[in-house]
Amino acid sequence: QAGFMRESLSDYAQQVGADTTLFDSCLASLEHQEAIQQSVQEGIDRGVTGTPAVFVNGTQVANGFDEIQAEIEGLLAEEQSSS
Repeated sequence: QAGFMRESLSDYAQQVGADTTLFDSCLASLEHQEAIQQSVQEGIDRGVTGTPAVFVNGTQVANGFDEIQAEIEGLLAEEQSSS
């Protein structure tokens, strides 16, 4: 399946006019694999089951703008009342 995904990504890169030689080289590179694996593990540890996942002050919130805004405003209000 990984081979199919790479082929699809390369096809998409070509469709949007990207330098496919450079794109394929970056795609094959393992330069950032460790950082990616750490991020994946952190997501698993935090209970993330899909993307995008939004965290505010270490707490996962619903992905809608209104939910994110409410969470941030609530934290700001708490901070202001404790100051």
